[in-house]
Amino acid sequence: MKILILYAINVMSIAFPLAILEIWLEQFKVGKWGATEFQHPFWGKKIQIGLLDRITEKSYVTPYHLMMFGAIIPAVTILNFLLFWHLSGHSWLVMDVGGAKIVPIIFLPTVWLGNMVTEDFLWFAIQSVTGWREPKALERLLAGDFVWHTEFVELSRSIMLPRFYIVIPLWVAILLVTQSLIVQFA
Repeated sequence: MKILILYAINVMSIAFPLAILEIWLEQFKVGKWGATEFQHPFWGKKIQIGLLDRITEKSYVTPYHLMMFGAIIPAVTILNFLLFWHLSGHSWLVMDVGGAKIVPIIFLPTVWLGNMVTEDFLWFAIQSVTGWREPKALERLLAGDFVWHTEFVELSRSIMLPRFYIVIPLWVAILLVTQSLIVQFA
C-alpha cells in the first residue's frame, strides 16, 4: 500500500502542475478544438518519431513535448532518485523510502509513464471542472472528439477512451507488480 501512495504522490506532484501549465499555454495557440498549434514556428513544429508516436498513440509530438517529457521530467526523475538514494542510506538496487521499498530502475520510469497519462487526462478534467479555456474538454474527449489521440476504445455507445489511457496503466501495473516481486525476493 505504501508503494501505491508513494507512486501517486510522485505522479500527481508532477502531472498536476504540468497540466495547469499546458492549459495556460493554450493562450499561445491557434486553431480549432483538438488541433491547436503554437503560433511560434518553433514550438508549433510537428515532429514524427515512429516508435514514440506508436507508444503514445499520437500522430506527432511538438518541441514542447520533447522538452517536457524528454528533458524536464527526466531531470525531475533524476533529482527524485538522488533524494530517494539519500533517504535510503545510499542504497542502489532496493531503496527504502519512508517505509516503501522501491527498485528505482523500475519505479522511476513507471512514474514517468504514469505522468504521461495522468497529465493528459488532467488537462481535460481541470478545464471541465473549472470552465477554464475549454469547459467541455472532458466531455468532448470521451466522445472521441480530439484528433491528438489516434486510437480510441469504445467503452459504451457514448463513451470513447483513448487506448493510451488503458495500455499505459496496464504497463504501470505490470511494472509495479514486477518491482514488488523483486523487492520480495531481494
